[in-house]
Amino acid sequence: MCNIWKKEKQNEFSLDEWRTFFRNNPQLQWLTLSGGEPFLRTDVEQILASAIESCPWLYCVNMPTNALSLELVKGVVGKILRMGIPKYVLSISLDGPEEVHDKLRGIAGAWRRAMALLQWAKEVEAENSGNFSVMVEHTLLPDSYGRFEEMALQVREKVPGIKISDFMVTIGSTSGHYYGNKCEGDQHCRIKDNQLLEDALRQILAARRSEASLRFLYLFL
Repeated sequence: MCNIWKKEKQNEFSLDEWRTFFRNNPQLQWLTLSGGEPFLRTDVEQILASAIESCPWLYCVNMPTNALSLELVKGVVGKILRMGIPKYVLSISLDGPEEVHDKLRGIAGAWRRAMALLQWAKEVEAENSGNFSVMVEHTLLPDSYGRFEEMALQVREKVPGIKISDFMVTIGSTSGHYYGNKCEGDQHCRIKDNQLLEDALRQILAARRSEASLRFLYLFL
């Protein structure tokens, strides 16, 4: 996990600075609002409205969430969908099977909250076909190496229609500057065994090949 959320908030763009940024960059087509937890920003809807106003070619907006504030996320997603963005993608963070996810998040019940949001978002996706997509964003960390299929099976028990292609995979990274999770010595968050990482990636790719469908977001390396 990253430790961005632990950093003292400083030098964040104000809403007016965002408006200036979008006016100066009208060519934007894909916008990612990341975090920490972007849904905690109280003016996120106004930020998106200013992007829509100033960027006529804006096609895709995607936002990740840790799913810990269920009702907040649901409310904001509903408002964003009414803005008319051609493609809005919500990605729900999941670090592994239930016990791994809750351990890494440090919050009991975090996995269950993620599942509750995923269930709701899949229903909304069906109602907004073509305009809204929900994905599971899985970050490969040593605690979850080799456990992708186990995680996918657990998710399918809660959301039967989920597909392997609904999982977007990233490789965990360490950075003192950006993520705030630079590791010293032999701490668990360091990706220290390339062979184990390669084996975990091969497992995921094999599971992915078992499906014929494609999604425009899947594997980021």
